[in-house]
Amino acid sequence: AEARHLFDERLTPVCVPGLLGSLRTPQDLQHQVLLHPTRDERDWALWLKAANTCLSDPIQRHHFETLDLAMTVASQGSGVAMGDSALIGEDLRAGRLAMPFELRVSTGMGYFLVYPPGKEPSVGLVALMDWLVSEASVG
Repeated sequence: AEARHLFDERLTPVCVPGLLGSLRTPQDLQHQVLLHPTRDERDWALWLKAANTCLSDPIQRHHFETLDLAMTVASQGSGVAMGDSALIGEDLRAGRLAMPFELRVSTGMGYFLVYPPGKEPSVGLVALMDWLVSEASVG
């Protein structure tokens, strides 16, 4: 198969804009419900390490099966989720989510569009790939 790299996964906390006033430093996450997109909490652990922050036991934690579910719950005001900065642009523009901190951490993972080998992608597929890359750079 052929593959085109679209964008890398870069994580950052996200929440409703109403929580921004209570999140001045990463240590303030101690008093928030943390929404985990994985059972093993690796995404939050990676970001907190990069932020040089160690939280004692947060008030509450909720685990979800996908990043999207965690971000949806965050957009409802139920806590702070770990989001992929490339995928939250529309939620940021619409005011459903906000990024309380500038730090974005690369996970080493990425998004790729895979298509059959030996065949040049169609004009439509190239346009789709270019659009996906441009949308990801906005977030």
